[in-house]
Amino acid sequence: MLLRWIRLYIFICLFLVSDLVAREHVWKNFIFTYPDDVPQEKIERVIRILDDAQDFFKEKFSFAPFENVTLKISGSVNDFTSALRVPYWVGGWYQERTIYLQPLDVLIKKNVLKKIIFTEYAHFYFESYTFFECPGWFNEMLAVTYFYDYSHEPLPLFQKSKLLEQFEDFIDLKRNLRSKNYTKDFFLHAIHFTHFLSQTYGEHFIRDILKAMHQGNSFSNVIKKKTGRSIKDIYEKDFM
Repeated sequence: MLLRWIRLYIFICLFLVSDLVAREHVWKNFIFTYPDDVPQEKIERVIRILDDAQDFFKEKFSFAPFENVTLKISGSVNDFTSALRVPYWVGGWYQERTIYLQPLDVLIKKNVLKKIIFTEYAHFYFESYTFFECPGWFNEMLAVTYFYDYSHEPLPLFQKSKLLEQFEDFIDLKRNLRSKNYTKDFFLHAIHFTHFLSQTYGEHFIRDILKAMHQGNSFSNVIKKKTGRSIKDIYEKDFM
């Protein structure tokens, strides 16, 4: 019994200490929480990236989310992976209006800070813009594709993977975002499937789908109305 009370006391002390060393910063509709040892100039760097991302999407869709979103910067990679139960190679995660980031120094060292922040913000943006009508796999697809538009980087080389020949395999995010064997193939397919849709149905096709969802239409109904087919049929018979 005494040992249980000692453990409880230690847990409470650690919780209180962790709360004390965390800092909070509010900017626009963003609430930042981060370890006390993160320099202010790095937080300002994150803010500049978010500001650019907001401006990019506002210019595209004439819309700015009004909801608050929390951005939590982890103190260590282990804290990040343990809390979210994601692999170490995942640099950021978005869920329930919260953006989770690995330590900024880690993302900077890997030269992925801008990409991670942009794509995680994009998840929040598309969720808000479509009023939760945007399917998760389509949100992932758009976030990574729009990053290449935003950064003016050439699309990566693409070779179709037999792992993702079936549409159900392609949209299986639980596996594709947590298995290293699938993650790279998923994002390459996502980028090039978006490109394929734009080439096949017109350069404004993706934007028109999003606008239709913004007006309250479901994704499947929009696709059916615009193409006369299901997205599964297009993926498996035309794209693959």
